[in-house]
Amino acid sequence: MNALLRIAGLAFFCVVAWAAGADEPRRLRVVATTSILADIARQVGGDRVEVRALLPPRAQVHGYEPTPADVAVIGNAELIIVNGLGLEGWLARLVQEANATSPIITASEHVEALAIDATHDHDDHGHDHGHDHGHDHGHDHGHDHGDFDPHAWLDARNGALYAERIAEGLAIADAAGAEDYRAWGAIYAGQLRLVDAWIRREIATVPEPQRVLVTNHDSLRYFARAYGLRALPLGGVDPEHEGNAAALATLIADVRTAGVRAAFLEYGADGDRTVTQVAREAGIVIAGRLYTDTLAPPGEPGDSYLGLLLINARMVARGLR
Repeated sequence: MNALLRIAGLAFFCVVAWAAGADEPRRLRVVATTSILADIARQVGGDRVEVRALLPPRAQVHGYEPTPADVAVIGNAELIIVNGLGLEGWLARLVQEANATSPIITASEHVEALAIDATHDHDDHGHDHGHDHGHDHGHDHGHDHGDFDPHAWLDARNGALYAERIAEGLAIADAAGAEDYRAWGAIYAGQLRLVDAWIRREIATVPEPQRVLVTNHDSLRYFARAYGLRALPLGGVDPEHEGNAAALATLIADVRTAGVRAAFLEYGADGDRTVTQVAREAGIVIAGRLYTDTLAPPGEPGDSYLGLLLINARMVARGLR
């Protein structure tokens, strides 16, 4: 895994460094809502962009409340990059408060989105999964995303589509750099498709009956669909339900019935207590903590989108084998 990261990173760095040339262009001010989107924008934008993420690494996306500082950041942006699919229910209010007129690029525009109702094929376990079908919905309980699951970036093929869409957005906002953005976007998308193939081989080492993925909350449906796993989220993002004995008993029974080998915690998500209790009573191990909604802080493993994908796949494969 480390070798693959080094090769991918070195190849991309060399291309960007070569293309930059002697002249230092004025940097386009770009704001992305999450650390994941910000990293993709930096890879695609190279030295032509200055990218800020509204949410810092390991911050909780669900339940996020914009700060006064965020209003200033959005107001100063020349391009805003969002995930879409209901993830940023607070965005319209933030843009209005900032009087922002910059273009907004939806990174997920070209992905095949998973409908919420189609993804919730497990029992509700006593959780309230009511969904606001509008676009400006809150994230009080982490599942209130509207019609679609927003976590499309956890399928590396979707990440490639994100890169290509962001490249197009950057090309429109900074026409002088359009050729660079499209080239860098294509190179980065190609790397992500190579990573996708590697993840498929890694997950294929897990015997099929053992490909059951138990996690904090319902964030890994795209990952499961892409790589042949069954997602069994425990829905522990709502603290009100963590102490519900009947719901916990149902969760434990489901885990035992599914023949689960291990469970995983998640950075940037609540529900550790539920996962830990279910794992202990079902007699399975906690195999590690995955990056789902956020990157790691700079300098730590998982501080890039490519790193997130590779680390998650390796941890899942080792934990389930």
